[in-house]
Amino acid sequence: MFPAAASYEFRFRVVDRRLDESHAVPVVLSIDGQPVFSGGVEGGRKGNYHRGEFTARVPVPAGAHSFRVSFPHLAAREPRDNVAADKIRRLFVEYLDIVGPFQAKPAAPLARVMACGHSPNAHRVIARAPSHRTSCGARGGAVRKPPK
Repeated sequence: MFPAAASYEFRFRVVDRRLDESHAVPVVLSIDGQPVFSGGVEGGRKGNYHRGEFTARVPVPAGAHSFRVSFPHLAAREPRDNVAADKIRRLFVEYLDIVGPFQAKPAAPLARVMACGHSPNAHRVIARAPSHRTSCGARGGAVRKPPK
């Protein structure tokens, strides 16, 4: 769940254990099925970490989204071709971190948050309790109005 419409950084590291392949292969980050970042994984060494992590800063709308990191060249192959003799995958994502939000859009205007319609400073708290009432009879928690 992304709490705000903003830019988020997706940071991931790929482990490359392909001993027999030294050519670069594509890696793609997708959000809701749409590619938003692509890069290349250099090959040839067991546990190849010299590339470091991939970082992509991507604008994401607020709400629930699906995301994945994939290797498109493996999609048409037999899945067992990516498994070495020691039963460990040859090419895989070691981790994925999501950092943010950055440059978040402002929150909803108060007119849409205050259910009673008063301006923000027009409320007086009558009693301090977990469910205190204000001068207009509204309870302490604000409820977001549906958009018009």
